[in-house]
Amino acid sequence: MASITKVEIWEDIAGNIIGLVFEPTEGPLGQLMNAVQNLGAQQPLPRPALVEAARQAFPFAPTYDPHAFGERSLADLYVYLQAYNHHIADIFPEAPTALYPERATPAGLQFLIRWMF
Repeated sequence: MASITKVEIWEDIAGNIIGLVFEPTEGPLGQLMNAVQNLGAQQPLPRPALVEAARQAFPFAPTYDPHAFGERSLADLYVYLQAYNHHIADIFPEAPTALYPERATPAGLQFLIRWMF
C-alpha cells in the first residue's frame, strides 16, 4: 500500500474535481507525486471507498500526464490550482477528513454533498 502525507481535493476553473496526492518527505507537506482528475465523475462512490482509495494514493489511477492538464508540470498545476483557490477538501492517512465548502463553486458543492451523504 502506498504511503501518503495527504490528498488535497481541488476544483479547477472548469469545475473539474482533482485529487493531488502527496507522499511523505522530510518537509511537513510532502512531495506532490500525482494528480488524479475527474474525481467528480466517479460518483456515486461511497465516502469510505473514496477515502480508502485516497489513502492508498489512488492505486488504479494513471500516473501523471501533463497532456491531460494543459501541458503543466505537477508543480505548475499546483500553482495554477492555488491561484484559483478552490481547495475543497483534504484526506489524511489517519486523521479525519477536512472539508472546505466555502471555497467551492456549485460543482464542487455538488461533489462534496454526494461524497458526504
